[in-house]
Amino acid sequence: WQLRLLHFKDACFWTLGVLVSSIQLLVIIAFLANLSEVDEWKWLISFAVVLVRKMLLVPLLACLFASLGTEIAAWSQPSIVSQPPKKLGLDMDLLEGKAVLEMEEEGELTETWTQKVEELAQRGITIRQLLDFYASLGTLMPHFDPDRSTTHDVVRQAIIPNSLHYRNWRTFMVVVHQASDLAAM
Repeated sequence: WQLRLLHFKDACFWTLGVLVSSIQLLVIIAFLANLSEVDEWKWLISFAVVLVRKMLLVPLLACLFASLGTEIAAWSQPSIVSQPPKKLGLDMDLLEGKAVLEMEEEGELTETWTQKVEELAQRGITIRQLLDFYASLGTLMPHFDPDRSTTHDVVRQAIIPNSLHYRNWRTFMVVVHQASDLAAM
């Protein structure tokens, strides 16, 4: 049902867009057809100038000023470019002047680097967890149909509600443990 509604909205959007564009093209053609020969060249030249300005000049100037602004910011505050944001947890001092492969060959990979690689490698789920989740979709989403249900449907109707359930349950457990002093036992 949602997929049909989405296709209908897409069809309406494209139909309306083609219709509006066709009307605009018809108005332009009617305008050009009614020009006298004296005014025709003036309008064609002004059209060419507008086209060059919109298609070439403005994008090129935007790129130039954007890159110039970036370079000025990097020059005035080098710390912006030299260090990644702290929330990413990356230590760029590990790579000072050496590539990772060179460091690995020389045995100079630090413990911080190794821990970060292991932490990133552990993110994810196993095949067993994926198959168990697929098997439980019948209870989590009674209307689940593998041929019709989209990823969006599964995320919104199974994963998010199930995640909220566990999060609230854990929060409830912590509150109960703290209130009844079970955490101290």
